[in-house]
Amino acid sequence: MTSFLTLDPATEEVLASVAQSTSSDVRNAVKEAQNSLESWSKTPLSERVAILLSFAQLVESNREELSALVTREQGKILAEATAEVADSAHRVRFFCERAPVVLAGETLEFNDMAARVDHAPVGVVGAIKPWNFPFGIPLWTLVPALLAGNPVVFKPSELTPLVGQRIVELLHEGGVPPGVLHLVQGQDEIGKALAASEVRLIGFVGSQEVGAKIMREAA
Repeated sequence: MTSFLTLDPATEEVLASVAQSTSSDVRNAVKEAQNSLESWSKTPLSERVAILLSFAQLVESNREELSALVTREQGKILAEATAEVADSAHRVRFFCERAPVVLAGETLEFNDMAARVDHAPVGVVGAIKPWNFPFGIPLWTLVPALLAGNPVVFKPSELTPLVGQRIVELLHEGGVPPGVLHLVQGQDEIGKALAASEVRLIGFVGSQEVGAKIMREAA
């Protein structure tokens, strides 16, 4: 198994050696996520909300540890890292509060006709996220996707893999089933493999150039 190093950008100290995922790992993760779609989408929304609220509580309980990790691996000052982590917990709670409203069905009536609008999960969501807000930005995709009943395969930046790993650990600790949320790690080729896989939606934050490449791979 190959690996890559993650460094403290301030000192260039090696923080860890991280196992490099393979294209086969990506395919297997997507397949396992697909297999979990039926059970997760049928989990009552109230249970999914409770799980994500538990995750928010874990974020707050571990705020000091998480902030220190963001500072060490990403390089921003501790005050900014602490604000990022604290804001993330607030955002998760906001998503949980809004989910029952946003995902509720609606009947639209016009003239003597009516139409029913219901929301259904799209399927496996791929999340490819950047290094600059390594804790906050991934949750913009992970939490809404999970609340809506979608399994997720998450690739954090290769510059901040430990932060990404910690997010997944806490989501699992909060109650997200392992089959529903998967982590893949690595360089550009892993993001490319995820984009080219059978995911149904991709949440990406990054450059226009890479975004265009992801669109081509997904197409």
